[in-house]
Parts: sequence; C-alpha cells; structure tokens
Amino acid sequence: MLEDIEDVDGETEPLSLPDYDEEKLREEKREELADQPDKELRAELARMDEEEREWCDEYDVDGPRELEEGIISEMDASERRERRRVAYYWRQNQHMRGMIEGVLDG
Repeated sequence: MLEDIEDVDGETEPLSLPDYDEEKLREEKREELADQPDKELRAELARMDEEEREWCDEYDVDGPRELEEGIISEMDASERRERRRVAYYWRQNQHMRGMIEGVLDG
C-alpha cells in the first residue's frame, strides 16, 4: 500500500512524508480503507501475515525490533540497510494491520 521511490542508483527507499497533521492523515486513511470491500481488507491482512512469516524465517527473528537489534557492524552495508528496510516495512505492516482491523471491527 505504501509506494516506494527510486534513487538515482536504482535503489528503492520508503517514501517519507513531510510533517503533516498526522491525525488528519490517519483519518483519511481510515476513510479510504472503509471504502474497500471487507474481502480485500482480509486479503491484505493475509498478505501481511505471509510477508511477516517470511521475514521471521529468513532472519530468524520474531519482530522488527529483534531484527534491528541483530544488526552488527560486521555486516556489510547492504545487509544492514536491507535489515533496516525490512524492519521499517514490518512496522508499517503492524500500523496498517491495526487500521484495517479497526475498520473491520467497526
């Protein structure tokens, strides 16, 4: 759901937004989610579940915090960057999961 931007060297980085009214942005996202069919929202939750299971298996961790705590200086820069990127997306999934579950429960 979150778009990426591509750097000059072809690397993609998470889109970061300037400092906006966070409550207004959350409300707009909740309204956008409420307009989607429950079936699509449940499919998105299932996609997130699968993605997070893959991260757990690939990195042998239980969550984004543990993934970040496992970053050590002996890792090459690309591995450290990848782990931080995955932790960011994992947290994004957790945030979106809460919003989607709120819409489905509401």
